Amino acid sequence: MTIPLAHANGETAMAESNADQIEYWNGPSSDKWVTNQQRMDRMLGAFSDFAMRQADIGPGERVLDIGCGCGATSHALAAHVGPSGQVVGVDVSRPMLDVARGRQTDLPVSFVEADAAAHDFGANRFDLLFSRFGVMFFADPDAAFAHIGRAMNPGGRLSFACWRPLSENPWMLQPVLVAKDFIDLPPRPGPEEPGPFSFANPERVRRILTSGGFSDIEFTPHDHEMVMGETVEQAIQTAMEVGPVGTAANEADTDTRAALNKAMAEKLATYAKPDGIRLGAAIWCVTARMP
Repeated sequence: MTIPLAHANGETAMAESNADQIEYWNGPSSDKWVTNQQRMDRMLGAFSDFAMRQADIGPGERVLDIGCGCGATSHALAAHVGPSGQVVGVDVSRPMLDVARGRQTDLPVSFVEADAAAHDFGANRFDLLFSRFGVMFFADPDAAFAHIGRAMNPGGRLSFACWRPLSENPWMLQPVLVAKDFIDLPPRPGPEEPGPFSFANPERVRRILTSGGFSDIEFTPHDHEMVMGETVEQAIQTAMEVGPVGTAANEADTDTRAALNKAMAEKLATYAKPDGIRLGAAIWCVTARMP
């Protein structure tokens, strides 16, 4: 698949460094997010809402939404800025962007299929850089934030949500603890490698943002019980489709998958509440400013 990423030679090189992530988010993983888009938006909505409150968005502002996926955050941001503002959602996933562009709206929102680490957004264009779990996958985050920072106005703001460590996120940890007794899970990415927990360490994130030219960097923790599904069966589906368990489980034999599903059901049932299967989730909301 050919994806329009960049024009200048240096930007093309940065795009190529993210090639693995681009391939990943245009494959089966992207299809799963598209299929479960409404459930995922309900699961993650509390985190984007919190990051938007921390951003203190005003009418008429221009916002760049990195890793916008199926567009829920971009449309919510556009409601904040109103008709005099502008929101640009950027993502590498064509299937997700097809969903985003298909949402009916009169809001000032548009979408770009591109690698944000490389795409030429122009200079001094945005008042706010926003992301819900979209910035942890840059192959070279130092270069990516330096590049994106050039598209921000002086005094522009940053607000993004990223996961705190796996140990603080039972919604992903518990399925992993169950699955490891039945299947061989893929190795976890290293602390400097792209992945869902690559921004869990505030010292690393502070270094990256400082290198990119940002200042006034702050980390605000936010904890929330996330509904993984209204039923145990839905929660198992979430556990199998978000995170490392699903791919490895699909490669297991029928008996192993059946035993894993039984054990997963028993564990997740212990988290049942009247409105569904609730497990804890923990993020940092990172805010900063471009001088």
